[in-house]
Amino acid sequence: YEIDWEGVEADEELKMDFDNWVAYRTFSESLSKLELKEVPEEEITDYITQLEEESTSLENTIPERLLTEEVMEDIKDIREEVADLRRVTEQPGVDESKIGNQVEELVEAYQDLNEELKETMTKKGSTLLDDNQ
Repeated sequence: YEIDWEGVEADEELKMDFDNWVAYRTFSESLSKLELKEVPEEEITDYITQLEEESTSLENTIPERLLTEEVMEDIKDIREEVADLRRVTEQPGVDESKIGNQVEELVEAYQDLNEELKETMTKKGSTLLDDNQ
């Protein structure tokens, strides 16, 4: 899971901030394993706890220069989708397709975040810090 940088003129400093954002890479790898169904069913509850922690870490460790209102909103959406995934998996006898649908929702939220990050890094845009000064 990576952002496609083909044809994108990203601000070099912002790109470096992004490349050094460990929590993003960690969450990306975890989400990839979940989507590729590499997580054993008996471990899904613990894995969702891990995703909850990692999505909180996304919010708490985002590099300041990437911090825009839109990026924060997308991270919030990811956290909500992880919470929804927990609710779905905790239902007794839940149909596997419901879990799959919720994983898709989470992946879509992640893709929205990627698009917003790419946009933020290309427009050399104003961040929340800029807006508040």
